[in-house]
Amino acid sequence: MKSYVPNYLKGKNRRLVFDLLREKGRMSRAEITRDTGISFPTVLKVADALLSKGILTELEETSPSVGAGRKARLLQFEPSSFYAIGVECEGRFTYVGLVDMAGNVHRREVLQLGDFLHTRDLSLLSACIREMCSSENLPVLGVCIGFPANIDPETGDIVSFSKMSIWKPVPFREVFPNFLEDLDLPVFLENDVNLACEGEAFLRKKETGVENMLFLSIGSGCGGAVRLDGELRRGARCRAGEVGAMLLDPDLGVPKPGQKRQTLEDTVCLETLERRFHISLSGQALSPDLSDTLCHALCAPLSGILYSLVMTLDVELCVLAGVLPEVLGPKLCNYVSSALREAIPDSTVVRVESSVSGNAGIIGAAVTVFDRSLDRLLGSD
Repeated sequence: MKSYVPNYLKGKNRRLVFDLLREKGRMSRAEITRDTGISFPTVLKVADALLSKGILTELEETSPSVGAGRKARLLQFEPSSFYAIGVECEGRFTYVGLVDMAGNVHRREVLQLGDFLHTRDLSLLSACIREMCSSENLPVLGVCIGFPANIDPETGDIVSFSKMSIWKPVPFREVFPNFLEDLDLPVFLENDVNLACEGEAFLRKKETGVENMLFLSIGSGCGGAVRLDGELRRGARCRAGEVGAMLLDPDLGVPKPGQKRQTLEDTVCLETLERRFHISLSGQALSPDLSDTLCHALCAPLSGILYSLVMTLDVELCVLAGVLPEVLGPKLCNYVSSALREAIPDSTVVRVESSVSGNAGIIGAAVTVFDRSLDRLLGSD
């Protein structure tokens, strides 16, 4: 315990200073001390460690002096000092991005990995990551993969994933043995929607509602993530946010083994809508009539599920993201928002909005790399 507590506090202090300067851009050491509550000597040590790695630079410019004291030189955050590769493996589509420390996406690729759930072949993804690192020739700290399964990010296990018949924790490296061997970088894992949720929160930062947010991704499947009191919630089995598994007809009781179950994912996923309306939604421009038809078809199941979740979790913001909300635009949010306003009490204020960026998933993945690499990067001193 004696050795753990100082290391824990050191890491916490480093992240506080790092996050503050990433948000503010420029600050003096005195301003950092004031805003974080960390002691001035500790701020000096953290600043020196960040300066030594090029994450901060010291400017000739000074901050305005207060009273008769000497002006303090400013520290500037340098986003391009390091990069990360963020991967959002949504299902049919996989998005790969090279992201700097401020969350700016410098390069983005879209892959179709085929039936990788059965072939267990991610060679196309590893090749893309290697090429992105080598061609850009930039300092990359690691890779974070958002995978469409229940993931334990601490152990790197796939806790459960029905589409691969995984019902108990299995290490990712055992499921995809060649993938990690192909990469000469640290690899971190997390659920894909959890990362998109964290990316959304990072991009919105000071907006109201981000502390208590429900994030839904609707595309090849339907997944969700929950932030409460500013923290991502995973639950006892890393299943928190599995809204796609929610029953649309719970009055019929729990389905028996092998019995057809009508879930939210079965009803709103891309394949179901394409089959139902005989269309292809990948990159297709929709007529106003068709978009209205699709919004109407999605509104009833989505608003019903969201009503239950809003009243249960007491969130302030619901974000709709993924392939379908991107295709349908704000219209889908307007449909769902109107339905909720008619149903929920006047005192329950909730916003239903589109994601602020189609890159939220890869940004959330990159931010995870930076957060988990900071102590390793700065060393034990």
